[in-house]
Amino acid sequence: MIPDAADLGRYLVGLDYPSDRGGVLEHARLRGADHDVLHYLESLPNRTYEGPDSIRAAYLIPVTPARW
Repeated sequence: MIPDAADLGRYLVGLDYPSDRGGVLEHARLRGADHDVLHYLESLPNRTYEGPDSIRAAYLIPVTPARW
């Protein structure tokens, strides 16, 4: 399940920018993010994020579902 933007925002409050994907994940874990949020954040491109808008822009890129 893909978490909504409100869930994402709740777990990223207080994140220091710039931050790479690892920093975003660690911050979300420390704030108690659930499995769905963490799984989706792990799918973000491994780059430096300058602020919440850059995370949101990457987050809104749809994840291509696996073909069975």
